Amino acid sequence: MKEFEKKGNPSREPSSEGVKGLSKFLPMSDSTSRRRLTEYELQVQDLQAYVRSLEAETVHLRKKLEDTPKEFMVLENK
Repeated sequence: MKEFEKKGNPSREPSSEGVKGLSKFLPMSDSTSRRRLTEYELQVQDLQAYVRSLEAETVHLRKKLEDTPKEFMVLENK
C-alpha cells in the first residue's frame, strides 16, 4: 500500500511537479495564453494535492475496515 502514502505539500510554482512548466514554451508576447496556462498549472497542482488527500483517506478507511472484524470479535466476547 505504499502507493497511497501521503507525499509532502506540492509547490505552487508553475514549473513544479505535474505539468512541469509548459508556460516556458509559449511566446512571450502571448500574455493571455501564458496567464491561462499558469492558471491551469495551478489547478492541476490543486487537483493533484486533492488526489493525494483522497489516497491518504483511502488508506485510513481500508485500515479501519481491516480492524472492524477484530473489534467485532472483542465486543462479541464481552
